[in-house]
Amino acid sequence: MQSAVIVLGLALVVVLSAYGLMGWSGMLAAFLTVALGATIASFLPPRLVLYAYGARALSPRELRDLQAATRALAERAGLLATPRIWYLPNLAPQALTVGIPSDAAIMVSRGLLALLTPREQAAVMAHEIAHICNNDLRIMALADAFSRVAGIFANAGILLLLLNIPLTALEHDPASWMTIVLLIVSPTIASLLQLALSRTREFQADATAAELTGDPEALVAALWKLEGAERNLWESMFPGRRMPDLRLLRTHPLTRERVRRLRGRGDRGSVHGPLSGLSNRP
Repeated sequence: MQSAVIVLGLALVVVLSAYGLMGWSGMLAAFLTVALGATIASFLPPRLVLYAYGARALSPRELRDLQAATRALAERAGLLATPRIWYLPNLAPQALTVGIPSDAAIMVSRGLLALLTPREQAAVMAHEIAHICNNDLRIMALADAFSRVAGIFANAGILLLLLNIPLTALEHDPASWMTIVLLIVSPTIASLLQLALSRTREFQADATAAELTGDPEALVAALWKLEGAERNLWESMFPGRRMPDLRLLRTHPLTRERVRRLRGRGDRGSVHGPLSGLSNRP
């Protein structure tokens, strides 16, 4: 319900901006643009995105235990196809999921594999698979399309502002100042709503991951380690300064809040037992 309200909020921002700029025809054009952009983003082949990161697809002989755990988790999630694992030779701990349920890929970095234990790796893979089975990739693609259209409207708003100032001085009928303000601030509002949607979907992915693994404490341990690595990176870049707690500008919720929710649910609703151990050998 929360995700639906946020998506409706994004749609409302775009609708009001489009109507103020071009009326009903603008609304129709905006929705067609959003639909086209979201469709293209959803069906973009995962390999194109992952090649851009510098990742490579794992062969069946690499990280066999991790690939076996991923297959087991995909089966538990009811996916028709197991996401393919891609490897990124980067020391920063990263995990990324792209694609659609029938053609998805999960990228894991060297730093992630080195940082987490096999049990924690399985929990992270379950979290990424949860994004797939919860259709988060399509939902976020839709939100991104709304935000991009709002960005286009902002450029139009700036142009109208530059035209409105001399028109007002010449006592001509200028464009509505209310419309101009809405057009200019619409990307900011859309971005904040998009970030809120991302945080909401992360909570849901955590819950689904705990259900898939039957081991919420593994994800808790992984989250704390990932936050520690992020904090160490920040402090190495800005010595003497603590990492800021800007909740509204975060793509992920605060770790302590995620941990509180995971521990609050325990293993409630899970019908699966914990997965067997994994190996860190490449």
